Amino acid sequence: MLPASEIRRRGNRRRATRRTVGVLGACALLAVGGFGIVQATGRQEPGWATPQPVTPTPSISSTASPSAPTSPDPGPTQTPDVTSKPTPTPTDAPGETVKAPTFDNMPTPDQLFIYGDLPGAVKDEFEGQGQSSPSICLSEIPGEPSTILTREMGIEGDEWPTLYVATIFGYDDKAQATAAFDSLRQQSLDCGERLDAQGWRDSRAHESTDEVPFTPPANAPDARFANVLAAGLPAGDASLELGQWVDVVIIQTDSRVLFLSQAFEGQDYNCSLSPDDGDGAQCPALKAADAMAERLAG
Repeated sequence: MLPASEIRRRGNRRRATRRTVGVLGACALLAVGGFGIVQATGRQEPGWATPQPVTPTPSISSTASPSAPTSPDPGPTQTPDVTSKPTPTPTDAPGETVKAPTFDNMPTPDQLFIYGDLPGAVKDEFEGQGQSSPSICLSEIPGEPSTILTREMGIEGDEWPTLYVATIFGYDDKAQATAAFDSLRQQSLDCGERLDAQGWRDSRAHESTDEVPFTPPANAPDARFANVLAAGLPAGDASLELGQWVDVVIIQTDSRVLFLSQAFEGQDYNCSLSPDDGDGAQCPALKAADAMAERLAG
């Protein structure tokens, strides 16, 4: 007779596989008993910074509102090595006027915190590279942006940590932004290797771009979009069944690139890629992709 834990695992596997089966392999086994996100990891502290305590964050499930925070044992410390690059003085491309992005071009909490009764809020925002990477998937600054803006968002209230980190890279011309988009996409696809390097195991990264509906804004008809989900299993006691998840959305409009990272430790991530899936609510960042592109291009 199968133990109760295995019966529970098999019974809940279908619900978890909306984003994982055939994609992340072993990572699909992270789903158990309806639990969602256990703790957000927010910005990733580099080796030269002192890691901040991680506070549990609510569940983001396609079938339930955010749950009360729990207090599991923390997973491996996230300390990616980010290669710093100097930010050049903003200049216009020859023969073309480039308008630098501002915080008005950033995603907003009301675009991302759309399920449940707990409102989102801006936790912090600043110009420049900052002291830590906006994502464990980001190992280096793409190219030489003339503008870097970062906004951190989470559930309203000091007891809730950062869940989404949005970074806009502004460039002197479209060609540089196109190269940056390609770099960010490749770094995200390599995120499994970075997760393993941080102490997780059997990590995977999968691109879902073609499965997500995306409509470019009218004033940026050639806008580009990419979505990559990475996940890794705990290196220690697998019975804890907590994994590291990183969901990345990348959007380019002309000379600007948005990199949005959602990172958390949890047991599953049950949302759909498309609103037509019929098997649960669409993931918030994917549902907001068109609106975020419009703000980025504005």
